[in-house]
Amino acid sequence: MAAKSPGRLAVHPRRLGAQEHLARVSAMIRLGSLALLVLCIGGCTVSPEQQVSRKPPSSAYGGVRPMPCYSYFPSSVYFAVDSSTLTRSAQNALREQAGVIACRGDRPDIVIEGHADERGTREYNLALGLRRAAAVRDYLIALGVAPDHVRIVSYGKERPAVSHSDEEAWSQNRRAVSLLVKNAP
Repeated sequence: MAAKSPGRLAVHPRRLGAQEHLARVSAMIRLGSLALLVLCIGGCTVSPEQQVSRKPPSSAYGGVRPMPCYSYFPSSVYFAVDSSTLTRSAQNALREQAGVIACRGDRPDIVIEGHADERGTREYNLALGLRRAAAVRDYLIALGVAPDHVRIVSYGKERPAVSHSDEEAWSQNRRAVSLLVKNAP
C-alpha cells in the first residue's frame, strides 16, 4: 500500500471540481429563478393606459371609488356558527364586490344566496341563510349598490359547498354567495 504524501489534499481534485460545479449551477439556477420572477411580475403589471376605468356618476355607489375593471369578483363571504354578523374579511370582500359593480357601469342585478351548514333544523337554517343574505345585501346597499338591483334568497342547508360532516366542511358551508345575473326575477 502506498503511503500518502503529507502535502496532498485529502479530497480528490475531480471531486472538488464537481462540488464547485454543483455550487455554481445551484447559484445560476437561483439567479435565473429570481430573474424569471422579476420578469413575470414586471410583465403582469398593467399600465394606466391599459386599465379600463368606467366612472359612474359621482352620486352612484356611495363614495366607493371605482377601481380598474377586473374580471375577478369575490363572490363568497363566510360566517361564524349561528351568526349573520359580517366579519372583517367579509366586509373587505364586499367592498371589492361593490367596487367591481361600480366599475361595470351597466348596474347588473345581483342575487345573494344565503347558506348554512347541515346542523340545525331545516327551518332554522333557512331563516339563518336569509339573515346572512340580508346582512350582505344591507352592507352592499350601504356601500351604494342600488337596492332595486339586489335580490336575496336562502337555501339553508340544502346546497352545501362541501358535503362532509366535519368542522372544516361546515365552515365552508356557512356562507353567502353573490351572483351577478343579467335579468334577475
